[in-house]
Amino acid sequence: MLKFRKRDREDKPEDDNKNLENITDEPKETNEPESAQEDNENFGGDLTLYTFVYLLGANCIRVGKRFFKGLRRIIVKPFRAIYSVARIFVIGIDHLFFKWLHRFIDELHYIKAEVKSAYENMRGLSIKNVGLIFSVLRHYIKKGLSRHRAFARSVIRLAMPVAGLIVLVLTTNYWNERTFALEILYGNVSLGYVADENVYLDAETLANERLNLGESETASSQQTEVSIEKPTYKIRVVSKNELTDSSALCDALIENSQSNITNACGIYVDGEFLCAVKNETDATSVFDEILEANKPADGEGIVGFVEDIEYVQGLYPDNDETIWDAAKLKAKLATNKTEAVYHTVQDGDTLYDIALEYDTTIEQLYAMNPDMGENIYMGDKIIVSMEVNYVRVKVMKTEVRTEEIPYETVQTESSSLYKGTQRVKTEGSEGLAQITELVSYVDGVKISTEEIERVTVREPVDREILVGTKSLTVSGGGGTITTTSGRFVWPVIGLNSISRGYGYASSAYASGYHTGIDITGGGAYGRTIIAADAGTVVQAGWNGSYGYCITIQHSGGLRTLYAHCSSVGVYVGQYVYQGQAIGRVGNSGYSFGAHLHFEVHVNGRKVNPNPYLGR
Repeated sequence: MLKFRKRDREDKPEDDNKNLENITDEPKETNEPESAQEDNENFGGDLTLYTFVYLLGANCIRVGKRFFKGLRRIIVKPFRAIYSVARIFVIGIDHLFFKWLHRFIDELHYIKAEVKSAYENMRGLSIKNVGLIFSVLRHYIKKGLSRHRAFARSVIRLAMPVAGLIVLVLTTNYWNERTFALEILYGNVSLGYVADENVYLDAETLANERLNLGESETASSQQTEVSIEKPTYKIRVVSKNELTDSSALCDALIENSQSNITNACGIYVDGEFLCAVKNETDATSVFDEILEANKPADGEGIVGFVEDIEYVQGLYPDNDETIWDAAKLKAKLATNKTEAVYHTVQDGDTLYDIALEYDTTIEQLYAMNPDMGENIYMGDKIIVSMEVNYVRVKVMKTEVRTEEIPYETVQTESSSLYKGTQRVKTEGSEGLAQITELVSYVDGVKISTEEIERVTVREPVDREILVGTKSLTVSGGGGTITTTSGRFVWPVIGLNSISRGYGYASSAYASGYHTGIDITGGGAYGRTIIAADAGTVVQAGWNGSYGYCITIQHSGGLRTLYAHCSSVGVYVGQYVYQGQAIGRVGNSGYSFGAHLHFEVHVNGRKVNPNPYLGR
């Protein structure tokens, strides 16, 4: 077992570096027992490492302490400087600007102590001796003012600006609520206060109009027109809520005039006076009946008047011309303002010209003339302006209609079609939209529409057209392919004449029903035959009276037959593309001269080839 000997205090090295110098690999003489010496000899390397680590750690700690101590001084020093400067600044401000405040507070404490002492002394006096109490109180006040004169001056200096500010706020607030006004006087009767004379003049004009409302020209010529007397004015300072507007002042002027007046509800149509009704409910019920009668049958929509209807409660002349009852008002509203206007169509007139002349639109002309057709003729009478009721009713409601959405035509290049050839790949179809509109009617005539919402019910399908890009040159066949407006290309290169058509026809060589067309021309023999359309060869070779013959099966149940060939260049089962060379023109089979007999079969039935060749 390894044992370590404790060092005595006198054995401790003075310096760790000296200790490191004393460490050697040579064994040293010791007073340790023989067994301990043997252990130290065995573990000498470990003791040397232990001592090195110990000294290294001690040196690291010492250096670290010095480093962090220096770092602390570097960091703390600026903060201490800032604190010192701030403290000096605060002390300076306090000394310069708040010295008087400290003195004031100290003086206040001193006065408080003296007041308390005086109060204690006065409590010892006899309450019955009032004169003595006042004498002592006067003595203390005089003594206090004499001793604390500086304090009193400071209090007054503080109190005066505050008092002045309070007075300024109160004065400003008072005059904000007050104003100079004119008091309107009829003798000794005050009618109210107005901000300026224009308010009175407006009220006077309104009062004169009311006092002479309903007077006819005959009546006004036989009696003196009522007018408002001129008042007197006085300038007054009043509160703003005491001011009177022109309407209230008008009632006061009429009330203090010498006229026969009554309190009623005046009815104004677009600012023009119509009449006055003593009971406002009677007036509004007449107009409500008109609106109720014009409500849509389905109850949907907003109903109102085109004209601005205004009810003004006030004083009005009490006469038959001005004051009406509900029955008279209803009869008046049932009349027309204007009659219908007609236009007689002249030579050269158009609906556009007529609409422009009468400041309307073609749509409104059709709305006013529902029986008018698309064409107009000289002498026709067209309503260009409807008769207008005294009050017109406007109805606004939402209506839903459907509208077709046109499809677009899209062209797509196709390498399977020859240049100059077009084919319809997809037929277009129109879409359908549901449109919600806000429609306005005036007396049943539609005057405007505003689209609110549009919802697509069915999307349109584009019409797609394939445009050929394929070269018209026949590979290995020589010549150029002739495209047609039909499905097929022309089946022979360089021959364009038809010597015998489809159906019953006769020629120098044959007669009867012909099941195809014969294509020929100068130098026909040996001309290249091409496939009219892409497909699969189902027959190639000798075919009785057809001679050398080729049959191709196309899509859609179509077949094409090429007869009387001089040679065949394809085999059964071979797929051929449109325009591919398949044989040569000849005179084989039952034939009189070189030509191509061309047939078209639809689901096994022989049909006329011309429509498929664009003829």
